[in-house]
Amino acid sequence: MIDLNGIQLRNRLVTSSSLLGYGAPKGRFAITGLSPLANFVDLRRFGAVTVRTVTEQPREGHFTLRESWGVTSLPEFFRLYRGALQEADGGWLNAFGWSNIGVERYFDEYFPRTSEQNRILSLGGFSADEFSSLVETVNRRAKPGELAAVEFNVSCHNVNFDFSFIAHQLSQHGFKLQSRKLCTVRLSRKIFEGHQSYSLGNLCRTLDIQIEDRHRAMGDAEATSILFHKLLEHDRQNHIESMLKKGSGDSYLPMNLSSNDLEQMPNTPGVYYFHDSKGKIIYVGKAKRLKKRVTSHFSNNDVSKKKQDLIRMVSKISFRECGNELMMGVFESIEIKRLWPAFNRSQKKPENRFGICSYEDMKGIIRLGIVKKKKHLQPHTSFPLQVDGQRLLNKLAREHKLCPKMCFLQKEQVACVGVEQTFCEGICEHTEDIASYNTKVKSAISEMIHYSPTLAVFGEGRENTELTCIMIGRNDFLALGYVPKEALK
Repeated sequence: MIDLNGIQLRNRLVTSSSLLGYGAPKGRFAITGLSPLANFVDLRRFGAVTVRTVTEQPREGHFTLRESWGVTSLPEFFRLYRGALQEADGGWLNAFGWSNIGVERYFDEYFPRTSEQNRILSLGGFSADEFSSLVETVNRRAKPGELAAVEFNVSCHNVNFDFSFIAHQLSQHGFKLQSRKLCTVRLSRKIFEGHQSYSLGNLCRTLDIQIEDRHRAMGDAEATSILFHKLLEHDRQNHIESMLKKGSGDSYLPMNLSSNDLEQMPNTPGVYYFHDSKGKIIYVGKAKRLKKRVTSHFSNNDVSKKKQDLIRMVSKISFRECGNELMMGVFESIEIKRLWPAFNRSQKKPENRFGICSYEDMKGIIRLGIVKKKKHLQPHTSFPLQVDGQRLLNKLAREHKLCPKMCFLQKEQVACVGVEQTFCEGICEHTEDIASYNTKVKSAISEMIHYSPTLAVFGEGRENTELTCIMIGRNDFLALGYVPKEALK
């Protein structure tokens, strides 16, 4: 037996979480939920089994064992698997990106199957709250003695990620952390240009940094220290001095975001967009002062999971100037509904809006009806509630002597209510001329358009020579843009 800081192991051999670990999806090559190589190895022979790092929610990562790999896809399988593993001194480094089935599913499906082994559970997270939640889940799902150990998978190479947690915890005890920061990720991008990846593991390998005990706090700290010495040696353009200056964006910006994106932003009203590494827009916001607002996203110490996930994914920022606050508010709303960004919550609730539309039936009769608004339909007027449309349509039917059945206000197969109440002149009973009835319908449509007139709202533009213009009609935004001031003279 081996004593490892109080942990009793059968022997010194502990499985790698990437090669033999538990927690892969079940599939053709992972029948039992183990990585493929584990199908040929009796895990009971090892001192302990390390579980593939699990997170709160399932993650695809950079490589995942999908549910089924056909024979024809084997070359692709091995290409991906080989690309996700890199040999290093003392073992292997993986770049799977924490691909896992999530902590709850692990305990439901896979945890019971390793009861005969010593289990080391690896937990990964992107915030202090997430790690706290994971620990609560482990305490709830695992009985005392069922886990040999719990490993926290935390990286310290990205300084802003860790600094925010430290600052937050100190503030809880009345201390304010005001230390200057220097991100080795951003610094490495400037000094060692042209590398495909700037993760600590890849930099250690490409820069020939020989280090033991990687992926442990002490090992990673030592590796970062050696990397920093190399950065000092090769800093020919004084990047370190520039990055340490007060107000330098490099001290607080996300590691994948260029400081040029922030520098080019004006302090004028507008709408801004956060893009991920693939260019996809993940957040839309508005601001009276664009640069100041965007800076505030990254310069505070918010440790919430949502905030940290957003910062981690931002790789590019773009913007649109809007001239005034009204324009930017309307444009932001339109863009959120159009793009549906992942990190926007407000203004994404579906609107059950209704409108009154018209069409000509097979007999040539123009019919009115209330329908849900759709992209391909252009109603004469619209309402937030269906009952509002019914109220107006009933009013129009009585004033213009329209048939309730032809307006879908009466759907029962009984005598027409309009005939009984003398405002329907008998189009439903074939006693009224179709042309005469259609004339009345057209008159009702004209009244609806008058009921919701088209308005143009003007305001300050982006420049002195222009004005913003927002067109409103039929209870909705019709258009927005900019017009020269001279055009209104």
